Amino acid sequence: MLVICNGMMRSGSTLQYNWVFSLVEKLNAGRGEGFFTDEEIALNLPKIKNWASDNHLHVLKTHDRIQVSEISNDPSRVKMIYIYRDIR
Repeated sequence: MLVICNGMMRSGSTLQYNWVFSLVEKLNAGRGEGFFTDEEIALNLPKIKNWASDNHLHVLKTHDRIQVSEISNDPSRVKMIYIYRDIR
């Protein structure tokens, strides 16, 4: 299963990613895969699709918009965690 931590820059998305992958690793449920730009997602799409179909949790972080339909035919295999910071 793939867990995507997403949020705009300076919104706390790195803290969010660190919390999520830390919890996943402490529970021995999977691992953090790191930060991916839009280009890196396109280059690593086969690997990311495998992560989505895997039984372990794979946590990645990005600031870019991701189409879940490109990653998996089963949307229940991809979880998006979005952080929003209102700077008004």
